[in-house]
Formats: sequence, C-alpha cells, structure tokens
Amino acid sequence: MRTTAIVLATTTILCALPATAQDDPVGWIDRDRIRAAYFYANPPADTHVQQLVDVGMNAMILKADIEKAMPFLREARLHPGMHCFLALNFNVNAEQEGLRRAVLADGRVERYACPLEERFWQEHLLPGMLERARLAADPELQVDGLWIDFELYSTTTGQRYYTNACYCDHCMVQFAAHRGIEVPNLEYAQRAPWLAEHGYADEYQPFLGERVEELARQVREQVHALDPDLLLGFYPTPHNWSLEAVARAFSTERLPIVLWATDTYGGGGPDRVPDDWRAHYEQMGVNARYCAGMLLRVYSAKNLAANIY
Repeated sequence: MRTTAIVLATTTILCALPATAQDDPVGWIDRDRIRAAYFYANPPADTHVQQLVDVGMNAMILKADIEKAMPFLREARLHPGMHCFLALNFNVNAEQEGLRRAVLADGRVERYACPLEERFWQEHLLPGMLERARLAADPELQVDGLWIDFELYSTTTGQRYYTNACYCDHCMVQFAAHRGIEVPNLEYAQRAPWLAEHGYADEYQPFLGERVEELARQVREQVHALDPDLLLGFYPTPHNWSLEAVARAFSTERLPIVLWATDTYGGGGPDRVPDDWRAHYEQMGVNARYCAGMLLRVYSAKNLAANIY
C-alpha cells in the first residue's frame, strides 16, 4: 500500500514516498518526506519563503541563476528545516556552441548535443554544477542539492529526449569498434535500419548507455569531490536508455539520487505512483528516493486535496 506525504507548491505539487534512513544527507527526507515548491525565485525572498513555511513546505527547487537564487538561499538558512535544491538545465544549443550534434534514428540532425559528446559533459554541464556545489560550503546559505532538467529545449524536431538517438558518425564508429565490425558509409537515415537488419539494434543503445553512464559518473565524482553530501537529482522520470544511465551514475550506495518523477503530471494523483518503484529502480541499479510531481494546471483546487492525500 502506498503512503504519500502532503505536498504543496507554487507551480508543482510534489509527493514523496517513505524510505528507510541511510545517513544524514537523506535523513530529513526519510523522516519528514519532501514537501517542495518548484518556482523561479522571484522576489521578495523573505515573503515567499515565509509563505512556504506557513503552508508546511520543507523544500524549494529554485529555477534561477545563482544571483537571483541567492536571497532565497540566505532566507532559507534562517528557517530550520527548510531545504534548497538549485536547478539547472541539461540542454545547450550544440550548434551555437560548436559541439557535435545528435542525429535521430530517422536521420534528422538535432540542435542539441550528441549524448556522447565529452566536451558537453565536461565544459558545459559540469561547470554549472560545480559553481552551484561550491555554494554549499557557505554557512550563510542553504544548499542541499542540485535539480537537473533533462528536457532538450533546443530541439528543432520536437524530440526532447534521446529516446531515438544517437546515430552520428562518432556514435556509430564507437559501436563498430566495440563490436569489431565494419559499418559501410551510410546516410544518417540508413543507419538505424542497417543496425536492425544486421541484428545489432538491441545492442546499440545499451552500448551508448554504458558510455553515457561513464561520462555522467565522471561529472558526479567531481561534484562530490567538492561536497560528498550534495544530493543530485533530475526531472523527468527515467523513461529511456540515457536517463536510466544517468540515474545509475548519479546514485551511489551511500547517497541516493532524488528522482523528481513525472508519472503523476498528467493526472491520476497517487494512483499513478508505481507500487514497486523501489524494486523497479533497484533492478535498474539505481539507489533512489522517489518524489512525484503534480502540475497545478492539471489538478484543480476542487480535487487537489484528494490527490495529495
């Protein structure tokens, strides 16, 4: 039987599932559950933080640059039991940044980066994470973790995730070397069909996932070298090979990843929360805490309480 916590937010409503306490970084989650508001850190910070405290919130996800988030981090520090997650986007415009671009299974070239582009992970994602992780050492600021938005907003095709990627030259060459095969010179749109025709389709994305997991692990290790207690998490629910790979890389036996899940976004409330979420992610190799989100534009005031409880 599921148990959900009361959660209220300005733009999103989040529900947390109970878990067994492991250590201090997640002790407050296991004890109190996450009751978080996700918002854009518009001033005044003191008024908004007090509003969250008054309605029983214990966490904030701040989708803002560091300068704009800073007043909220300071104000949260004045309220015992209030926790803060700093949000940042995974996506960059690879075309604009001169990075290798992703190629979809149908041959279309995207504007976002190839998932195996090492420069993206090390030169774009990592610096933003490190910049925010350093703030956790400031005793006047409340920083508990990072919240990464994995939607690929620079898409030109409407494909906002790597579900049907990547078939660029680099990825194909890497796979061919891994399998010890020779791949003919193919147009982009011919590559996925060729892999399927020759019996490699089921191996291809799992191989890419291993590489993404290693790239993400390198990022996580550098972030945790600064702050070993910093919680990492992302949106949405891991639903494809690349997100599953990152979830494995961002979690450790000691420190779980916080999955800011989207199973409940479209309605249905707690009935959409998987009963077996813990076993499901353990089988995937992920140590997790699961926190379901609720969009206020989907859950009206009339049925909101029923879906929270």
